[in-house]
Amino acid sequence: MPFRHSGRRCRFHPETLFRRIPDRQGTQHIGTMNLIPSNHPPEDAPTVVEPDDPRCLRQQPCQWLREISAAVPVGMVLHRRFVIRWVNPTFCQMLGLAESDLLNTCLLQWMDAPVRAEVVRIHRKAHFVPLEIELRRIDDIPFTCNLTTRRVGFSILSFYLSVFSDITEAKRLKQKLWNVLEQKHHLESVIRESPAIAYIERIDGEPPIAYISENLARWGYSPAEVETGKIGPKDWIHPEDRNHVLYERRMALQREGFRFSLEYRIVTKTGDIRWIEDCIVVVRKAGMVTLYGLMFDITARKMAEESLRQANARLEERVAEKTRELVERLKEIEGLNSRLSWALEQARVADKLKSAFINNLSHEVRTPLHAIIGFSELLQKEGAGPLNAEQHKRIDIVLENARRLLELFEDMMLLSRIDANLDPVMNTPVNPELVIQQVLEKLEQKASDKSNRLLFGESGRFPILMLDLHKLYKILYLLIDNGIKFTNEGTISVTVRWRETDRCLEIDVADTGIGIPEEDIPRMFQPFTQTDIGYSRAYGGTGLGLTLVEKLVKQMGGTIQVESEPGKGSRFRVILPSTLATGSST
Repeated sequence: MPFRHSGRRCRFHPETLFRRIPDRQGTQHIGTMNLIPSNHPPEDAPTVVEPDDPRCLRQQPCQWLREISAAVPVGMVLHRRFVIRWVNPTFCQMLGLAESDLLNTCLLQWMDAPVRAEVVRIHRKAHFVPLEIELRRIDDIPFTCNLTTRRVGFSILSFYLSVFSDITEAKRLKQKLWNVLEQKHHLESVIRESPAIAYIERIDGEPPIAYISENLARWGYSPAEVETGKIGPKDWIHPEDRNHVLYERRMALQREGFRFSLEYRIVTKTGDIRWIEDCIVVVRKAGMVTLYGLMFDITARKMAEESLRQANARLEERVAEKTRELVERLKEIEGLNSRLSWALEQARVADKLKSAFINNLSHEVRTPLHAIIGFSELLQKEGAGPLNAEQHKRIDIVLENARRLLELFEDMMLLSRIDANLDPVMNTPVNPELVIQQVLEKLEQKASDKSNRLLFGESGRFPILMLDLHKLYKILYLLIDNGIKFTNEGTISVTVRWRETDRCLEIDVADTGIGIPEEDIPRMFQPFTQTDIGYSRAYGGTGLGLTLVEKLVKQMGGTIQVESEPGKGSRFRVILPSTLATGSST
């Protein structure tokens, strides 16, 4: 019997919702609801349940609705005033909760505040549009879904059916697709603006050219015509180069991953001939052979090569002409070469003689010099009998000149050994103060002969350093001797200092002699050089002393500095890197 609304408040019998109810004839009806006036309840009517009572939707739906709601891949929620009355299993899986945990709870609690406000606003306006929102699982993991809401009613009751479609994976795939499309767009932009024409050719494919860049239009051909197979490489390869190009490509197809390049001519659509370089990579994949290529326009390079060949041809003609002119002088040159060869051979012989001379000079010269010095000292001490004053004077002259000659010879030999790298640095524990005192004692008489004073500024206890004793002695001897030589009735002072910060030995030798003009300082370390040619006569010497000092200092890894003023004297500062000897301290 159909129900006619009487305008009065009705009561709802939840026991009859979604149930099979037999009528008087025994026929069952699905979804029958009993609505009766509230002021005329039947005697056998069940307990009345108000619409807002949660029990009104706790009744089990029919089997077909249960199966459908469980099978659909979307979450379905039936709610009233956002209080969940019924959910399907899919929505429970989305949130990671059981159905009992969701019933009679607020749907909005699974949404963030901005989404919650938007959903409430839509419900208030009753303008239900699809909405993309973000929900959070029970483990606080967010996921994105599409929300579609519809208002549904059961007689006088109205509920809202919200359908949630999980689109998290779809959004990820969509974003990935957008990234791929963006990369493709960037790649196409790069290829379009590049000087190369890119293409992909599938052997035995139809059409063979699967892709070719848009800048093919530079030759007047349409990329669309190429990709549809209307035209192909045979149409633009120059007829004279076609067989060669096709043969090389066939040979390359037999090698996997082979990279090769071909240079050939093409004919543009307007008939112009251009030179290109075709760089190709062969790739085999899934039984298909694919060629990836880049075609570069090298017409300008070929034109430059042609110009270079023509220039070379002209140059060869000029060379031939000059050659003919030089043929007449060839005999003269051959004669000159023969003379030069003879001179070179003589130079080699002289070099060998020089080496032999240097090797033998030490023994051949030192032996007689030592004999002269030894016998002169013996005579000076009257070992062979008494001498008168004149004889003593002459013996002194012989002894002095012999010693000077030996000293000159030693300096020349030392200079030769240094230049030939035959005098390596041999570091041993050395007391610099003791070496300075030994040098001063040796030169004391020589300084005294010129009324000079030798001063040494002691600095207390000095550390033992790792230095080459003989080279340090020679440097000090030559610098102090140089000061004595150019100083009369003055002073030569020596100071030494160990610089702990940079591990260097600093030696200063200052004199009050004649000084050195500023313009002569750069060349004072050149061999056999003195600042004034008259000095060699007035003061003696060969000009090797300072040259040896500079070479020895450099050989020991140090530096030498000069400060001088004519008439006031000179100061030589030597800085030698060193280390403390084992067991020594500052």
